Amino acid sequence: MTAIVQHLRQASAALSAARESGMAGLDAAEIAEVCRLTASLVGASQSIQLDAQVAGERSGVARREGASSMQSFIAQTNGVSMRDASKDLALAKHLHKSAPLTREAMGNGLSKDKARVVARAMDDLPRCVTPDQRHEVETDLVDKARKHSVEDLRRAAKRALEVLDTHWADEVEGETLRAEEIAAYQAAEFTMSAPDEHGMVDGTFRLPTLNATMLQSALEAFTSPRHNSMVGIDETGVPYPKRLGRGFCDLIEHLPTDKFPQHGGVGVNIVIKIDADQLISEVGGATIVANGERVSAKEVRRLACGANLIPAVFGGESLPLELGRKRRLFDESTRGALALRDGGCAFLGCSAPPGCVRLIISVPGRSAA
Repeated sequence: MTAIVQHLRQASAALSAARESGMAGLDAAEIAEVCRLTASLVGASQSIQLDAQVAGERSGVARREGASSMQSFIAQTNGVSMRDASKDLALAKHLHKSAPLTREAMGNGLSKDKARVVARAMDDLPRCVTPDQRHEVETDLVDKARKHSVEDLRRAAKRALEVLDTHWADEVEGETLRAEEIAAYQAAEFTMSAPDEHGMVDGTFRLPTLNATMLQSALEAFTSPRHNSMVGIDETGVPYPKRLGRGFCDLIEHLPTDKFPQHGGVGVNIVIKIDADQLISEVGGATIVANGERVSAKEVRRLACGANLIPAVFGGESLPLELGRKRRLFDESTRGALALRDGGCAFLGCSAPPGCVRLIISVPGRSAA
């Protein structure tokens, strides 16, 4: 039996004994030490595992074990997906080829996630970087990997050349970020399902970081995160994800459609067909012309406060006899006066701020301006 196999079997036996001992009786300092030691052991064992994967591919281990490829053998042995197995094998090769200091650091406890960040940064270095400069860059990144989180390390890796030349790092970072932004915009996706039987629509999206940050900021304006907990449930009992969902609904209703691209000479609109008597009485439902879905008359009445209304007269056979011009129930001045009177939205249960376009200041004895 070779030395490495013997040592690993002894280490495995020691870990089994440690696991059986359990956490009972340990104080906070001892538990913290267990966390640090196990993290170091995980990094060291992953380093050996990656070395074994490279050696295994060279020696034909997969064929000997009846696997179709080394990736397949890794997936079976480690209990991971083929995708993760491919990523691990690629990392192992990169460490051997272009990041020897990172490979050594893994043996001393550096995590695989951090090693992957450093290895990718080393692969992305310009070809003109000399071997001595590569050594200096990797030394700096490994040192930062020991001190910083994975997220901070990723940011530092984008400026890996900064240890050599700040201006050079600025140029490379700018080019890298621009390429990422273009690729992210081209990869952006948005999908929505058809409405289900409960009137709900599911959707997914992938956005560039900047656009996602803008969306998050807009939603937070409707959820008031500074006044409510962003984790768990706020004082009203509504979980934060649900408040974000409601904020998203409010954001959509407040979109400035006059700024949208024009289609047929008009901005984007949602046309809802409802009888005038129903709009007044709030009884029954209305039809969304675009997809035939139904909404309640009460919801249409609420939306009508800020919507453009187009009166239409239909004959006995539902043929349009007269189509009026669009107008609002409340113009800019009226909406401002109502906001001043009500202190916000008058709709029951609505806490959204008034969407006024003018600042109205009330002075005793004088008219509002």
